[in-house]
Amino acid sequence: MKRQISLFLFTLLTSIVAIAQGYSSDLLKRAQNGEVYAQFYLGYCYEIGRGVNQDYAKAAEWYSKAAEQGDDTSQFNLGLCYIEGRGVTRDYNKAVQWFRRAAEKGHVNSQYNLGLCYHFGYGVNQDYAQAVEWYRKAANQGLPSAQCNLGDCYEKGHGVTQDYSKAAEWYRKAADKGSGAAQYSLGSLYYYGHGVAQDYAKTVELCRKAADKNYASAQFLLGVCYQYGRGVSKDTTKAMEWYRKAEEHKDEYSQRFLSIHHFEVGDQQFKEENYSDAFINLKAAAENQVNPIPQAMTLLAGCYEYGYGTAVDLSKARYWRQEASKYNDEDAKRALQILKQ
Repeated sequence: MKRQISLFLFTLLTSIVAIAQGYSSDLLKRAQNGEVYAQFYLGYCYEIGRGVNQDYAKAAEWYSKAAEQGDDTSQFNLGLCYIEGRGVTRDYNKAVQWFRRAAEKGHVNSQYNLGLCYHFGYGVNQDYAQAVEWYRKAANQGLPSAQCNLGDCYEKGHGVTQDYSKAAEWYRKAADKGSGAAQYSLGSLYYYGHGVAQDYAKTVELCRKAADKNYASAQFLLGVCYQYGRGVSKDTTKAMEWYRKAEEHKDEYSQRFLSIHHFEVGDQQFKEENYSDAFINLKAAAENQVNPIPQAMTLLAGCYEYGYGTAVDLSKARYWRQEASKYNDEDAKRALQILKQ
């Protein structure tokens, strides 16, 4: 289940009036005379090839002129040029400088992108607290991607005290606006009962919305719900369908969960031929600290307990059942009681 925070906004901001216009000699003259809007729009024309041959270098040149005059949209677009290396040499430090200038004037997408720079350490030292500060500014202006990432920070305790309830609050704001990432993340909180009452039906409802947008992690979790009959009637055929959809969208956990599925439905041929590979997949899924899979922990414990793909090791079996039980995995809790006897 890939907990994936939303990434950079690459929207080229303009207006309906600007889109209706095209490149003209008059526009060039106005830009050359220092008219800031004309400079911005000329950069935009070169960016997308409207009325002129597409030329990223000239786009960056005209954005730079408008940005130096304080136009926040041009500052934002110039920051994107430096992030992407589009028309300029890629330079995260300069990207941060331009995002900051626009963000300090309240430019919402620049606030969000500046938060991302602090989150991942692009052009600045990684600083979760600063990331939260800028996400919050953009989130308070209603930007769904910022609301989703702020929720992620509360869920993981990045830059703030971990607080699942606040994570759910921010995820819900973004989910209500159609964010697939937020719909999945909120659904995951309902699945584990973190910050909300555990409710598998809500997980299914939210993940279905995100899955219909081809959000791979939601497709994966929806498969889990069908596999175990949580919030829906148990249906291993539908579970496999959703796992395969997630796998098609490059969800790294789906292949691992296909191994889990074969174990649990009793595919004896698969077990005999693929113990080692399945053990490796289960171990990787269980040990992932960002997005651990409790069901993988339970099955990994079974591998250690019965020697599937590895040597029998009851202490490791006990450890992994204990870890899985922290995620309200009932099968793990029951098995743990047996191991303790």
